[in-house]
Amino acid sequence: MRAQRWKSFFSVTLAALTVAGMLGACNTVPSESQTSDGASPQSQMHHLKIMGPESTNPFIKMNDRENYSVWKQFEEDLRARGLEIEVEIIPVDQYAVVSQTRTASATDLPDMLNVGWVDETTAINLANQGLLIPLEEILEYSDGTAKDFFANEGAYSRKLNTFENGKTYWFSSLVSTVWKGEECGSPWTTLIRKDWLEKLNLSVPTTAQEFIDVMKAFREQDANGNGVPDEIAVFDVSFANSIAGWFGLGSELASINFEENKVVCPWYQEGIQEYISFMKTLVDEGILDVAAVDQLDQLITENKVACTVNYGTETWLEPTVNTGDAPAAEYIPFGPCTVSDSLTAYATRDAQRMSMNRFAFTKACEDLEAAAILLDYFCSEEYHMLTEWGIEGETYEIVDGYPQFLDGIGAAYWEQMAQKGLAYGGCLWNNLIFPRMSLEQELSRTDAAAPAYKLEYLENSVDYPHYYLGSETLNEMNYMAVPTLEELNKKLEIMTDLSTYSSETLMNLILGRLDLDDWDTYISELQSLGLDEYLAIQQARYDRYQNS
Repeated sequence: MRAQRWKSFFSVTLAALTVAGMLGACNTVPSESQTSDGASPQSQMHHLKIMGPESTNPFIKMNDRENYSVWKQFEEDLRARGLEIEVEIIPVDQYAVVSQTRTASATDLPDMLNVGWVDETTAINLANQGLLIPLEEILEYSDGTAKDFFANEGAYSRKLNTFENGKTYWFSSLVSTVWKGEECGSPWTTLIRKDWLEKLNLSVPTTAQEFIDVMKAFREQDANGNGVPDEIAVFDVSFANSIAGWFGLGSELASINFEENKVVCPWYQEGIQEYISFMKTLVDEGILDVAAVDQLDQLITENKVACTVNYGTETWLEPTVNTGDAPAAEYIPFGPCTVSDSLTAYATRDAQRMSMNRFAFTKACEDLEAAAILLDYFCSEEYHMLTEWGIEGETYEIVDGYPQFLDGIGAAYWEQMAQKGLAYGGCLWNNLIFPRMSLEQELSRTDAAAPAYKLEYLENSVDYPHYYLGSETLNEMNYMAVPTLEELNKKLEIMTDLSTYSSETLMNLILGRLDLDDWDTYISELQSLGLDEYLAIQQARYDRYQNS
């Protein structure tokens, strides 16, 4: 049944492929040392050295991988294919410097590494200088798994990651999500305390004004019961907070409007001044504390956060809230709220098909058979299941033909899992040292543990036509072609000052330090810093992706 599911998995979702690596003509021929199923004889075991950052999981770490049977299964899977690996784990806070230094000097290179943490100019130069091996050469040694995976319906990855010379030098983690078979990006949205709404007999806000009224009621009627009007909203005052979408604004300095096939900028959009005025009202009324973002976790625990922004189906915030003798905390997703008849409210969400990070084989890798074995494994059902679910009977079970986590397994239980030596592969390596390959992730099942009201919100979001992606990274990595060096250098030249001025001006307008009466001055300064040039670069990249 699992094999059949994977076959269906591939046939339906390869259009969502975001791993860079397409077939190319090559003079090399696969070695005769490979068996018919792609594995090499145990007497000719291949070896690879791999470098990557430590897991960002707060409890389950790659340096403790020997404690977890999922890692032992990973190594066993590779040995069965004729491959052994040596892993070098670098602390997360040091990895960017270490990878930048080693690649820049071209010394002490591993066979494969995560190059997603070096700057984009360096990554492109590494490819142009011959320090990264084109995947086309490696795919000539594929047992057919990766070769078919990348060749048949990989137009998406080709558009995104193919260089001007027609080659690809890295592959990415990829995640595609569906809701009951229909493509759907996970909503990034506002969450409000459902238990407080019920306590005060209030309704979920549907308009911007209702949101203000509800937040005032929380504070005036002591929703958390501590006798202090300290119930607040905590989220960024940037354009990426999902609130900006209520006013029709893009989520970044340059966002793709998919209805118009156009890159747009919130500073040029109709609702920008209304958004600033709304946010200023939240601050002036004590509803929003702009300085509290760095203390979000603590404030949630202290039962003070009435509203924040997160994934609509999250289940990890509620268990951290200390409500004392009161009912358990519940956060219900809502929005986008209506502002006025003249403004179309936009949602914010992940891309339905996401490409993340960059993994590459370096010139240090002299054994392309070994590289192909690893790449084939990354594209296999075994790797997908091990990464997403772990080991059957230990971390998941099959229910009605689909995997389902066992009790006590999942993001809400990481600490307990670490104490018991339980993990699914993603806890250890997900998108950091190894890629994540999760095609057609059925949200109705993976998010099944979420309350019904959260699943209902997700289902309703599927057909909502107006949305922006939640970050510049999501726009660039999923809908824009690889930049030319000229585009990249120009972008780097202008972006530091431009983004700094944009964020500082927005903050100062919301805090009342600047006046909207001087609007033309702010727009002129943004333009002088290169805003229009930046938008033109992003539009050109999006057009190339669309037309390729």
